[in-house]
Amino acid sequence: MKTIVLLVGVAGSGKTTYRHKHYEHYNCISPDQRRMRVLDSENSGKFFDQSIEKDIWKHIYEVLEHNLTTGNDIIFDATNLTFRRRYPIVARARKAGYIINFVYFEVSLHTLAERNETRSKKVPNEVIARQYLSIQPPEYWEYETIERVGRK
Repeated sequence: MKTIVLLVGVAGSGKTTYRHKHYEHYNCISPDQRRMRVLDSENSGKFFDQSIEKDIWKHIYEVLEHNLTTGNDIIFDATNLTFRRRYPIVARARKAGYIINFVYFEVSLHTLAERNETRSKKVPNEVIARQYLSIQPPEYWEYETIERVGRK
């Protein structure tokens, strides 16, 4: 059965690490990876630029459509914090006949701040706090199964 896994969690909650450990064989769609390529992050040291976000997401949805059309198992590695952000992905996957699984990262703000200090690619603390306050936990109608990681 065709499967898509959406990772849901604040920056620094462990999504990408988890993906590498558990879903290496899935096709990965990652806005962060696309941003790093476009911004040449290794050389520029820049990891985010609001001015390119529209193009980043246009490309990401094109890649998603391609993977859904070819029937690949997919892992969508992004914060996916809100229903509004998740809905276009879930709707496309449902239309393509995919099983939709979520992995929801429930990590305390304190732990997120600690982890951020050890990251090579630090996220501003105010961004982490804003994400933490804005996350909308997944609702049962969005997925077939959900795994909760790092419960508070």
